[in-house]
Amino acid sequence: MTTDDLGDWRIEAVTRIAEDVPPAFPGGPSFMTGDRLYLTTLTRTSKNELIGFTTPNASALAMNVAFGAARRAVELKAQFSFKSGTSPFGTSQSIASDQNDLLFSFFESSLVCVTFSFQALEAFCNYSISRTWRKPVEVKKGKKKEVLHHVAAEREVSTEDKLKSILPKIYDVPTPSGKAIWERFIKLKRARDACVHIKYQDQYPLGGEIDQESLFFQFLDNDPLSFPEGAAEMLAYFYSKQEQPRWLKQLPR
Repeated sequence: MTTDDLGDWRIEAVTRIAEDVPPAFPGGPSFMTGDRLYLTTLTRTSKNELIGFTTPNASALAMNVAFGAARRAVELKAQFSFKSGTSPFGTSQSIASDQNDLLFSFFESSLVCVTFSFQALEAFCNYSISRTWRKPVEVKKGKKKEVLHHVAAEREVSTEDKLKSILPKIYDVPTPSGKAIWERFIKLKRARDACVHIKYQDQYPLGGEIDQESLFFQFLDNDPLSFPEGAAEMLAYFYSKQEQPRWLKQLPR
């Protein structure tokens, strides 16, 4: 989906050439005024083949996967039928056992939705630090401050701390911590941690208690679209003082 004539909205960078460009090397391509110019990547495969392709924006890819999965989860959830029953804790509503295919497909779509919503933010943080910023990063470790090379900061600083402390400096905006947008991020992070680091209590409640923590609880308790929408809101927050990139403006929701 796109709202202009520059091609797919997930492209990392694209523009139109302002004047004719001759070949850069013998036999290379030439370009005419008005031609589209894309950022491209060249890779060499294990078979020693050179393959070039238009470079996508990683956050855009992740957000597209997340929204697609969320929409599927919403559709599946709307098809659930419930029947009343009893439990040790009182009257309960059970999802019909003949709908396990719908239920489990809903859980699968929710896993994808949550994981890729968070991954979009991870990719954006690392892009911002090592492409937009490209400078040493000052971080706080305990009571001390330490300066890290931007590549080391990608590896060593959590996504939460990047969003809270590093990216606000890069984009010259206040920290999102303490705002409503931060609460949505914390909810996403909690769900993502349960998805990626699936502990036994995320799979089944301990001690026969009512489940109010597991990843399945979080899927059933929340609107699936709230996860990618919260991620998109966080991405947009950092562009409050500048124009959003094309992929973010055209992100289908």
